[in-house]
Amino acid sequence: MKDGTKLNNNTPEITFSIKNVYAMKLDLDNRKILINNKDYTNQSIVDQNNKLGETFIILHPTEKFPEGNVTIELKIPLKKQFQYSNLKPGYKKINIYIDSVAPEISVISPDINKTIRDKYTSFEFNITDKGSGVNSDSIQVNINNKFINYFTYSNGKLKITPPKNNPLPDYDINIEIIAKDNLQNIAIKKFAYKAQYDSIPPSIELISPIENIITDPMTPLVFKIYDDENGSGVNINSVYIEFNETNETYALKYDGNDTFEYVPQNPYNYGDLIFNVYAKDNAGNSKIMTFNLYVKEQKTLKATPVAYPDTAYAPATIKFSPEVETDNAIQDYYWDFDGDGIYDSHDITAQSYSHIYYQPGDYNVTLKVVDLNGNTAIGNVIVHILNRPPSVDVSISPSNGQVPLKVSFNVTASDSDGIDYYAWDFDGDGIYDYNSTTTGTTSYTYTKTGVYKAKLIVADKKGAVTEYTAPTTTVLASDEGSPTVTAIVSPNSGDAPLQVSFSANVEDPLNKGVKLYEWDFDGDGIYDYNSTETANTQYTYEKAGTFYPVVRITTTDDRVTYDAAEVKINQKITLTIQQHTIDLFNAETSEIQVELGAASPVEVVVKDRENNIVKVLQTWEELAKGVYDYTWDGKDDNGNELPQGDYYVVVNYKIDDKLFTYDLRDTTGGNTYNPWRTNSDRYIYPFENKPMTITFRIDYPSEVISFVGYSWSNTRVITFRNREPLGAGTYTDVWYSQNDNGAFITPPPGSYFLYGIWAYRLADNVIYVRNGAEVDNVQVSPSIFSPDINANDKKTLKVSFSLNKKAKIELEVYDAELGMLVATRTYNNIEAGDTYVLFDGKDNNGVYLRPGKYTVGIRAVDETGYRSIMKYNVFRIYY
Repeated sequence: MKDGTKLNNNTPEITFSIKNVYAMKLDLDNRKILINNKDYTNQSIVDQNNKLGETFIILHPTEKFPEGNVTIELKIPLKKQFQYSNLKPGYKKINIYIDSVAPEISVISPDINKTIRDKYTSFEFNITDKGSGVNSDSIQVNINNKFINYFTYSNGKLKITPPKNNPLPDYDINIEIIAKDNLQNIAIKKFAYKAQYDSIPPSIELISPIENIITDPMTPLVFKIYDDENGSGVNINSVYIEFNETNETYALKYDGNDTFEYVPQNPYNYGDLIFNVYAKDNAGNSKIMTFNLYVKEQKTLKATPVAYPDTAYAPATIKFSPEVETDNAIQDYYWDFDGDGIYDSHDITAQSYSHIYYQPGDYNVTLKVVDLNGNTAIGNVIVHILNRPPSVDVSISPSNGQVPLKVSFNVTASDSDGIDYYAWDFDGDGIYDYNSTTTGTTSYTYTKTGVYKAKLIVADKKGAVTEYTAPTTTVLASDEGSPTVTAIVSPNSGDAPLQVSFSANVEDPLNKGVKLYEWDFDGDGIYDYNSTETANTQYTYEKAGTFYPVVRITTTDDRVTYDAAEVKINQKITLTIQQHTIDLFNAETSEIQVELGAASPVEVVVKDRENNIVKVLQTWEELAKGVYDYTWDGKDDNGNELPQGDYYVVVNYKIDDKLFTYDLRDTTGGNTYNPWRTNSDRYIYPFENKPMTITFRIDYPSEVISFVGYSWSNTRVITFRNREPLGAGTYTDVWYSQNDNGAFITPPPGSYFLYGIWAYRLADNVIYVRNGAEVDNVQVSPSIFSPDINANDKKTLKVSFSLNKKAKIELEVYDAELGMLVATRTYNNIEAGDTYVLFDGKDNNGVYLRPGKYTVGIRAVDETGYRSIMKYNVFRIYY
């Protein structure tokens, strides 16, 4: 046997041969045979074959060799007489490898006790060998006595994957695997499975939200996706969700217990919410479910106090109005104007207020509202009342002359908080030379020639400061003998056009005559008038602003001096609007007239009620005094119609590079009045087609509150309009005695329903744009609706109405007995005219509504996003 031999027999016969010549000198009886250092000598014999001239030592093991690497040693000592010769004892060592164990075969998946549900189930097995290794070419697989070739073996794993054209057999599946190692040890292992194939797809259920109408546009959706207990199980990786053919699976989370949660990343759109959920089981059966929810725009009670303006100098009159978002009638309005926690007013209607703030500071104004159900909302707005700086008038005399030049500085200052101090920097070097807590009137003598820009600071007792420096406080100190000139203007202020007379007094210590009089009327450095005779002249100011005219005189011996005066020209603006309500359906426009009393840079814009500019009628331009006409068609700068609502014409202008705004919302609007209306019906019979029907008219754009309450009580039961801006026109409120939840109500004994309406006139610069989609004259047919569940021709309820423009229609159905919203529908692209939509009598889950009384509401939503008021009618369901 050669060294390194590999054997699959663990009791091999091993023969050693020794030449007789040499064997005769060896002590064969004391031989040793060691197997991995274990004595196997007694399992060997000696065979001397003189014919061959060799002696054989044969090992007949009765004990198994160890598996793996085996070292065999044969040791034979010399006979005594040869021990001291040059001969060596007999010794032989060989290494062999023993592998008598076949490969091991075990199942990985599926479990041997598991019933196979899928005809294309993959099987996976371990085939390993600790000895010589698995001979991969030797592997054979048969299923139900039929050898197959659709398996792979890699890294000790055998995988069987049935192809689509060769599914697994029905009922019993017997898999036999044959494998050898590299020494031909063979293993045969059989695995028996039961088959009961799954042809039923998984189930998909929406478990949250429970109701099919949701009000939170960020509501998570929770699904249960599960397979039959005998099924193949849900393939978790196959589940996906889509909205409008957009895969949103990235937002789907699996909790490990058959439930999946979809968490929206963006709010749902209001209206119908339709989405698909798809899943497969491990047998490949697929299921897709379509779900239909309705996202209802639920107005959570919210109170927002509006202050106009929110920043002003004390004393300031601030106008306040309440803005409330609600689906319920508001019972109480409370105002705290100074933020002291004590409510200063209480009303049952949304009144406007004016409040005067005398002291500077930030006031946290609070509005609290309480609705019919006792729910409360509180809103705040910060009103910034600023400390007005002192009002200061300054004159100096003389402003020019020979040194030493003593100049009198005369100051008149006033402030409601009192004056704290006065400070003069006479030479303009930044160092204040004079300080006083009592007066700013003083004098100062200039001893050096030069031009000095004197500066005055006046501070009130609350820290507001006025800094005064102007050409009229510039001092020209000239050489000895220089003349003095004093500019005289009259009048020195007024509205444009303002004609001003100019003259000058001249004093000359040298008694020389004047050879040239000059005037720079606007202080731009260019002299507009010159005369050798007189300083007396006139000039008319057309532009608004503060001007510093300068007189300059030159004596006959060429001495020059000058003096400045101040002239203030006011800007007076008049805004006139001819049409305060324009109907874009009739292509109406509004004629706007702006009259400027003086020239100045002007911009004319249209703003929405949030003060955003939506249209520029006049870009910034220097406009002369005069009348300017503009036409507005209710569209933005891109020619798109704006949403229906109230808009305001505002004039921005600049004087002395300061921006001013002429906005009639500051001074007009807010007057409360009761619009003309028809008498209200005290008693209502909804199913006799006798609702409460009120027609009212407003002649000027106004915010309108309309509601129904009980007589002899301040209790409101429903609010139709809560300070809703409306244009001039006639409107109708129709009510079937349902409350905010759609339930029919009756007045308490001895009382009756009473309709109320208030209006608040909008400002004089308002233009109301009417172009929104509106529904009217809602009718239902039949009034007793009998959807027959078993009938082939399922009946529908016809809801007829008039529509003034193409729009989306939202339908809501309320159970008038349970007081709850039970069904919603959305109908897109309904054409204008007398039209209708059909309702099948089912809730949003496709279940027929129970017998009873119902109200149905119709609302139009146009392309600008404008949403009309909902109009109602009633019907019954009977089976």
